[in-house]
Amino acid sequence: MPELLPYKHADYPAMLELTRESIVTTGRRGAAEEFDEELFKGMIGDEQATTLVMWDREALAGYVTFSPDEDHLFINWLVLRPDYRNRGFATMLLDEVGRAAAQRGLRSLRICLQESNHPAITVCEAAGFQRVALEPMGWVMEKPVVPERGD
Repeated sequence: MPELLPYKHADYPAMLELTRESIVTTGRRGAAEEFDEELFKGMIGDEQATTLVMWDREALAGYVTFSPDEDHLFINWLVLRPDYRNRGFATMLLDEVGRAAAQRGLRSLRICLQESNHPAITVCEAAGFQRVALEPMGWVMEKPVVPERGD
């Protein structure tokens, strides 16, 4: 079972490689050429961002990066290796972001997905996200946060 850990700088090369591979496999023409590594590095290193990495033995299975934005957490990146897709790991990462939002007292999670990224849209809809706006970058999807119970 993969282990979910806080991001460390040593994770960056594996994250960058996985991100580049993921962009190519999404099939959007020109996406790999449009990828801005400096922007990516800045988002991962942003003080406001939280990144959780999922390691399975010595291999990076995936990661999620999210940042607070007004009254919600915005999911900047959610990437899984192809052999970890369709096994519940994306939902596990989304649930973890939901817990982080609840701990911060935020009301929702948001993510923006390319219109053509049907698998990711399907996963997010199954996890309770709804499409709220179609922007130039793709669908903005939102899910209400379930407040933490104080047991």
